[in-house]
Amino acid sequence: MESIQTLHFFSRERLMLFSFIALKLFLSLLPFQYGIFRDELYFLAMSNRLDLGYVDVPPLTPFLLAISRFLFGNSILALHVLPAISGAFFIWLAYRLVKKLGGNNYAQFLILSVVLLAPYFVAIDSITTYDTFNKLGWLLFSYLMIRLIQTENPKYWLLIGVALGIGLLFKITLLYLALGWIIGLLATPQRKLLFRWEAIGSGLLALVIFSPYLIWQFQHGFISLEYYGNYTGKVLGFSPLQYVSEQIMYLNPATFPIWLCGLYYLLFHRDGKALRSAGVAFLIVFVTSYLLHSKPDLMVSYYIVPLGAGCIWLGNLLAEKRKLWLRAGIAGLVILIGLAALPMSRPMIPVQTFIRIYGGTSAGNVERLQIGRLPQFFADRFGWEEMTAKLSEVYQSLPVEDREKACIAAGNYGEAGAVEFYGRKYGLPLPPVSGHNQYHVWGPGRFTGEIVIAVGLPKDYLMENYGTVETRTVFTNPYVMPYENDLPIYVCRNPVKRFSEIKPWIKWLN
Repeated sequence: MESIQTLHFFSRERLMLFSFIALKLFLSLLPFQYGIFRDELYFLAMSNRLDLGYVDVPPLTPFLLAISRFLFGNSILALHVLPAISGAFFIWLAYRLVKKLGGNNYAQFLILSVVLLAPYFVAIDSITTYDTFNKLGWLLFSYLMIRLIQTENPKYWLLIGVALGIGLLFKITLLYLALGWIIGLLATPQRKLLFRWEAIGSGLLALVIFSPYLIWQFQHGFISLEYYGNYTGKVLGFSPLQYVSEQIMYLNPATFPIWLCGLYYLLFHRDGKALRSAGVAFLIVFVTSYLLHSKPDLMVSYYIVPLGAGCIWLGNLLAEKRKLWLRAGIAGLVILIGLAALPMSRPMIPVQTFIRIYGGTSAGNVERLQIGRLPQFFADRFGWEEMTAKLSEVYQSLPVEDREKACIAAGNYGEAGAVEFYGRKYGLPLPPVSGHNQYHVWGPGRFTGEIVIAVGLPKDYLMENYGTVETRTVFTNPYVMPYENDLPIYVCRNPVKRFSEIKPWIKWLN
């Protein structure tokens, strides 16, 4: 009996699933790295100052990162344990979605291949950021909604409320998806599921779970509204076709016919009638995110739903043995293009080799920034420790009495986060001072501003606020973003105002 149970546990289907999860963990924890990503440095800084919220980030990602650092330390490998676990759960959940929708072994293999090698998921699971967990929240919410529709069991409303509340504590864009599903249900016969007390209770439960962040916002004058108002100006303008094209590239171009078939299946096919609301939700989320000038990657995780439907439909259409070559061809194309895209998705090859093959590409760039020798997603992993070392050279060159009064001022959260993470190693006064996003809320702390070592700040701005502004050195790195290269490092003295007199504190929210 025990041997039969063992054989069942190690069934071909489970071995397939475990193999894909192991491959996902390997891809996420691959030790070859270029360095710590800009946003990771910012999240590391937030994990040093746990709070109920931040200007541009709800509290849960910094909280989990603080736990991870306590358990695993601060190495790059340790930093990527959380995204590896998140990616593994995402793989499992995509598999469960297709299985619960009735997908055969081929459909399961195809969705696992898609999720494992889609450039966006490979990329986002190679760094620690709120998007790492947000994608999981989108898929979990959709999975629970589909299970609610399939079973009409009201207990799923409780799980949906918990998933929504926790998901919003990672990133509030989950509201886009919730809105899409509400309209999707209202537009279909499943609207009856909304008119139950459990549905109302689900919304109230999500609100209670999310309330700590709302309390923080109230205490800070809902400062995030200003941030979000400014943020859209950073994003490139896209036509609807360009918007979809970006999403196609994020998911692997070979998956385009799969999710297109899946979307048709959800919206129009008689066999997909029960899940019409999922198709309507897709259209609502797409239109909403486009009209609000959100980045194209915002809804990429929801593509798993039409992709899953497409995998199932194709799996059923191609079930006959004589169509085996076509099944193999579709899966093979997805895998081959996914493998070819790996070096563009996460660090895989030496940087000089990458530049020789791909250098100068703007792939994945969705902000209004000039691109250098590397795309932004890679360039933002270079130069941070070297910049901190340069700042240390300037700091150590000051007389002892000046060092006691000096602080480091940075132009953006990447520079400030780098100083905060590497600064102790190089003997710098911490924490750094900035006006960018959450650093605005943290303010100048104990520093007076009598002597400031500044990096990433315009000289004209510094000269307006200091009687003496001296250029001490210049930080250069061939791999960083152009606006981070050839950065002068200034020593500023004789302030027009001390930090304590600058009210409100300097603010750059974007």
